[in-house]
Amino acid sequence: MRTSWDRDLRGFLLGMMREHGIRPSRALGQHFLASSSVASRVAGLVEPRSIVYEVGCGLGSLTLFLSKTSQYVACCEIDERLARALLQAIRAEAIPNVDIVVADALSLELSGIPHFVVSNTPFVISSRLVARLCSDKGLLKAVLGVQREVGHRLVARPGSDDYGRLTVLAQLCFEVKTLFEVPPEAYIPRPEVSTIFVELKPRNLVKAEDLANLEEVTRALFSLRRKKLSKALQMGLGVRGAELEALLESSGLSPEQRVYEVPPEGFLRLARAQRLQSALG
Repeated sequence: MRTSWDRDLRGFLLGMMREHGIRPSRALGQHFLASSSVASRVAGLVEPRSIVYEVGCGLGSLTLFLSKTSQYVACCEIDERLARALLQAIRAEAIPNVDIVVADALSLELSGIPHFVVSNTPFVISSRLVARLCSDKGLLKAVLGVQREVGHRLVARPGSDDYGRLTVLAQLCFEVKTLFEVPPEAYIPRPEVSTIFVELKPRNLVKAEDLANLEEVTRALFSLRRKKLSKALQMGLGVRGAELEALLESSGLSPEQRVYEVPPEGFLRLARAQRLQSALG
């Protein structure tokens, strides 16, 4: 049986916004997906009868479609206005398998139970969410709608303009795959750029003890992305002399490489070697 949101998601959302006096917040980067075909396509990327954690559920564009095929949807929304409106809609539609949590998704401790993460990601948290998912122990797969620029950064190659700290973290933690692009007119309100949906599958390559050091190393070095690696290590991390030579040798990296030319695996070796050096004092 087709529901009102199946037939006309845009009309359904506009009705909710009128009823509850909701105006999207620019500060929170709110753009509500208003295409039933896109919402259905995203929901179809999650295995049936799965447990799903949705980040930034907004007015339920994806939540409603996910509820049709998932065993359970835990929906996190930081904006209490939207959470109240969606809760009312879920009760009206008699949907039993959705819970809404009013909280900052980036601060929650995720369950170790195997789950999928789905998000029409608020643009203002895209990069932080990807980094947060690196430590999600129960993650089977994430499907994220991100700003076009962020999507390009996630799949960038070393040496390209889009290659950066986010690229390194994402490609070490996940197999990253671009799925499809959604035009601005599919949203309320219309964003300035297109959205790209990406798939992230955990590689289980980065250990928990590596992650903090990897973030520290990439943060310091990518602030000097055009510098030669030897110079960037001196300026960004204060590594010099014999310590610098030993660090580069154990990482298998050339001092002449520019920071933005070092592949993700090179940064992981560097972070591990740097952590070992620090431990040995």
